[in-house]
Amino acid sequence: MKFDMPMMRELREARLRQGISQFALANKAGYHSNEVNRWERGHNQPSLTSFVNLAKALGYRVKLEKIDAEDTRPTRQPATVEGS
Repeated sequence: MKFDMPMMRELREARLRQGISQFALANKAGYHSNEVNRWERGHNQPSLTSFVNLAKALGYRVKLEKIDAEDTRPTRQPATVEGS
């Protein structure tokens, strides 16, 4: 099964823009490069903690925003990943 994770794609693009290899990112975030590779390719989903750790290793933070109680419909817009 392949997962579509827009936020993981965004982190991958940030990694590439910074010229960081999967191996270097994995080491910095405390994971094995095979895990990062599987997450980026959509073969596995990282836990929220793992995702946040990857974002931090790239100089980003994950931002969650509370929605109105009436607005509980699923959104098609990806959550934001803010970077430096």
